[in-house]
Amino acid sequence: MATHTNRNTKLHMQVANSAAFVVCVCVVSELATAASPEPTRPNRALEEIVVTAQRRQERLQDVPMTIAVLDSELLDQSTVQGLTDSLNRVPGVTMFDGGRTTITVRGVSAAGSSFSGSSPTGYYLDSTPFGFVKSAMVPDATVFDLDRVEVLKGPQGTLYGANSISGVVRILTNDPNMDELEAKGMASLSSTKGGGDGYRGDMAVNVPIVTGKLAVRAVAGYNHIGGWIDGPAGKDLNDSDVGNFRMKVAAKPTDDFSVLASVWSSRRDNNAPPTSDRFDRRLRTLDESSMEDFDAYGLQLDYAFPIVTLSSRTSYIDYRRRDSSDLGDAFGLGEPIGLISTFKSHVFAEELLASYDEGGAWLWSLGGFYRDAKDPQDQDFVPEGLVPALVWFDSSRSFATFGQVTRRLFDKKIEVTAGLRYFRDRVEQQEYIHFPDPTLPVDATSKKFDATTPRFAVSWRPSDDLSLYASYSRGFRSGFEQDVIVQASRPGLPPANPDKLTNYEIGAKGSAWGNLLGYDLAVYYLDWNDVQQGVQVPFAEDTYALAITNAGSASGFGFDAAINAHLTDSLEVAAGFSMNDLTFDRDIYSGGSVLFAKGSRLRHSPEYTASLSAAYKFSLGRSGYTGAFSTSANYTSANGSNVLLGTEAQPPEGDEILLARASIVLSSPSDWELSLFSENITDRRSTIEYGSSGDPDDLRRLPPRRIGLQVEYRFGGQ
Repeated sequence: MATHTNRNTKLHMQVANSAAFVVCVCVVSELATAASPEPTRPNRALEEIVVTAQRRQERLQDVPMTIAVLDSELLDQSTVQGLTDSLNRVPGVTMFDGGRTTITVRGVSAAGSSFSGSSPTGYYLDSTPFGFVKSAMVPDATVFDLDRVEVLKGPQGTLYGANSISGVVRILTNDPNMDELEAKGMASLSSTKGGGDGYRGDMAVNVPIVTGKLAVRAVAGYNHIGGWIDGPAGKDLNDSDVGNFRMKVAAKPTDDFSVLASVWSSRRDNNAPPTSDRFDRRLRTLDESSMEDFDAYGLQLDYAFPIVTLSSRTSYIDYRRRDSSDLGDAFGLGEPIGLISTFKSHVFAEELLASYDEGGAWLWSLGGFYRDAKDPQDQDFVPEGLVPALVWFDSSRSFATFGQVTRRLFDKKIEVTAGLRYFRDRVEQQEYIHFPDPTLPVDATSKKFDATTPRFAVSWRPSDDLSLYASYSRGFRSGFEQDVIVQASRPGLPPANPDKLTNYEIGAKGSAWGNLLGYDLAVYYLDWNDVQQGVQVPFAEDTYALAITNAGSASGFGFDAAINAHLTDSLEVAAGFSMNDLTFDRDIYSGGSVLFAKGSRLRHSPEYTASLSAAYKFSLGRSGYTGAFSTSANYTSANGSNVLLGTEAQPPEGDEILLARASIVLSSPSDWELSLFSENITDRRSTIEYGSSGDPDDLRRLPPRRIGLQVEYRFGGQ
């Protein structure tokens, strides 16, 4: 008896006799975040960073929550392939890319990338919320010409709404500069040990059309990522091609009124998944290519009245994904069986916000939010004519009202903040199931869900160099009715209701030694109720359907720490550490087997992550040229996949991950920079996770060592 499970399908079939880095840092005024820096900036004390995590501009040190910030200069200089590589350098954050990228923050993870519930981490492209009705995957965004990336840790249900129970990732692009012509470009070449070559080019241009009134900024890039996995279908199978284009147009008709329109287009083609056996072989013979495209449009309007500022954020996302999979001889027909999965999403969102911030004793914001999401999907078996499988349509129409108020006391040394959000969502599903019975009719379900999420925080700033805070916050994910295929086999199985996570946190942020040392410390407790998890239910002979249920609760303490220091004028070091003890409070069963034992961790939920980095900068005589050497390492503890093969629970655990990288940078006095870099310099090939089938030939492992050369040039700007 053998079991075949495909990551792209809801059906799990059991049949008989089937044969690396130059920095991503978050170093801030009086505060160091938990990224691995390898900085190459001029010698200076840690500089102050302003964030908008609470929908207003404020010093990072003054925000009563843990935030990591990846800044523009260091992201541009980095040699990462995308945002996944950048965020995996931030302790407490992991992004898993086994073909479909998901995010875990503080151990709070999704049950799966597809059909298993939306992402527990909010994901924003500027003000555009990126998310789906029942799937947790997110795009791996490019990092060139970003203003910054903010990682808000802990529930953000009040200001950011659904799907932010573990935190929010905000990708903020550079706005047009209305006063100065700017241009910059970057190109790189790299080689992967035992694999193919990679090459990349990015360019950004900023043009002020009417000085101080109208400007446009455009960014374009292309990245060929070399593969390293071989098999019957070819050599270096898992190579990828990524193209992207962004444009923003900013207008300021009056001093009080501003308009910002944007478009972000991305095209990604993957030749095969990045999974193989321990010898970098993939033995599938059918097409396993995939494509992921999206277009995101945004319109921001802001008008500053004498007392209040009114803001409108309108966005629309058109997302398309197609996956081809080789299921092997899943039906005992003596030949490989392929599956083509197509997923689309169309999401419209509108947020209206009124805010007051005159720098006095009171600050407040009041807003409303509407979202209309439609996710049509289908799956078809190949060869053509075998049997079409599933066609379904998920949709969600939700609205929310929210508000937050802050009172400043004792000459602004103490701030008390309270917030509340009410959310309502109607989720509808339509399904036409051809497999195993092609005569089954179209069926539809509709269900309403609601949630109320509070936030409360108190912060105390005894000096400009120290901030202490305590907070209570809650986040939530919406629910959905069980699929028709599940209801047919398990009538009466309740829907997956919203799950809620409550966070209790105390923290300290500060600086010392004349702002040469920054630190950020936080201790928290997570209480996650009605956790959405996938379980298998029998559907037909040797066939199982995936149901999403509320699997009890999980809880645990956690700790975040980050430090950054200028030890000398030339040497900067940084370290970060994160631990969470988030585990299930009782046994979780699926198909009569224990999927998660009491005290066990969730899928894709590492307990420990850590980073350590150092950068040394030096002058090259009197030429004006400077050099820098940077090195860093990141550690992630082992995490389990916890997959089900029929009724048998298989909890394979990946390896501990230790990834080191280094670079040498030459900077000229005429705005160009040359970098020689190496990722995974020790060439460790640890297994990150097992594939969803539990097959030992379907492992996702660390990529081999990559060595490359990168050049960057800037014109204008700061």
